[in-house]
Amino acid sequence: MGISAVVLTRNSERHLAACLESLRWVDEVVALDDASDDSTRAILEAYGCRVYDQPTELIRRHNGNFDVARNRGFELAREPWILVVDSDEIVTEPLRAEILGAVTRDARRAYALPRRNRILGRFSRLLGEDFQLRLFPKGCARYRGTLLDARPDVTCPVEHLSAPLVHLQSDSWSALLRKLDEKTSQRARALHAAGEARAEAAWPLFVHTFRFYHLEQGARAEGLRGALLAALYAAYPAITQAKLRRLQRGGAPR
Repeated sequence: MGISAVVLTRNSERHLAACLESLRWVDEVVALDDASDDSTRAILEAYGCRVYDQPTELIRRHNGNFDVARNRGFELAREPWILVVDSDEIVTEPLRAEILGAVTRDARRAYALPRRNRILGRFSRLLGEDFQLRLFPKGCARYRGTLLDARPDVTCPVEHLSAPLVHLQSDSWSALLRKLDEKTSQRARALHAAGEARAEAAWPLFVHTFRFYHLEQGARAEGLRGALLAALYAAYPAITQAKLRRLQRGGAPR
């Protein structure tokens, strides 16, 4: 059974070659690029990917939520199975074997993959193994585009694989801060467009989320580095709510 990998890119040159190298075994890679001005397009072409522009008008109608671009990738895919991979993720050899086994079984199933997060050059306990719904038969899944990073809707049963997908998170503090600013603004705009009734108080939310990451997820075992990462990731929902409140008052999500 053939597999089409769908990858979104935007100035992704840092980790893209490693990502595509881990996808050598799939039947095709469908890449949707968002006007990259680095070497992203050249890398995609060197690996023989089918490269398309992201549907910017569709994304604009969904308040900048680029998840919906994957729907276009699903439509362009030629193979009966879809594997969704981000440009900073790597499919490990054990996961490759599990995926090939899954698609040869006589069952119409979607599969969630456990993702391990490598942050600042090291695996971290911070985010644990978060399961991502990334493998399914063509026509079985679609993103709504209401909230960023929401799982797609699927029309078939979901099972879990056990081998990890590795996520190469930002390798500098400045990159993590840029990502925080971009994602919190995107999510605040999406919540505002969806008619979110009232923003939560940011400070109590930060404290609650910090305790979760630092204590329950075990980031405290990483010492000062773990505490700083827990604080950074706890800031995501808190800053999102602060930006949402600003939007509700008629301001901009700075």
